[in-house]
Amino acid sequence: MARFRFRLQTLLHYRQHLVEQSEQAVARLSAEEQALLEQIHHCRAELNSRADHGAGMKAHQLQLQDAYRQQLADRVRLLERQLDAVRSERQREQERLVERMQACDVLERLRERRLQEHAYTERRDEQNQLDDIATRQRRARSSANGL
Repeated sequence: MARFRFRLQTLLHYRQHLVEQSEQAVARLSAEEQALLEQIHHCRAELNSRADHGAGMKAHQLQLQDAYRQQLADRVRLLERQLDAVRSERQREQERLVERMQACDVLERLRERRLQEHAYTERRDEQNQLDDIATRQRRARSSANGL
């Protein structure tokens, strides 16, 4: 029985590797997104806690408080821009992952079809060999009986 060999196996392995790379990239970007969301939440909570603490402060302290709140607001805006960029990149990578998975699936289906064709051919060849052996044995018996 001849061993099955899929000629596009190297390409299939390469495409599977690309799928793994995209899966890792999506996971990394999702973790980045989560970290940014936590930072934004922390900054907003800090902003909210500082919102009503101006009573009884001196003018200089109020200025420092306002400057700190402005820095927090700027930080939130920066983090939100970074979050938008990470979300866009994650979306692109997810789309790339889907494309790569589809390309890999095409090759896997082709490999499966070729494997089935190979098995069918092997069974057919084996059956032909058995038929040939049986035919020869019958001829040999017929010849032996006819003599």
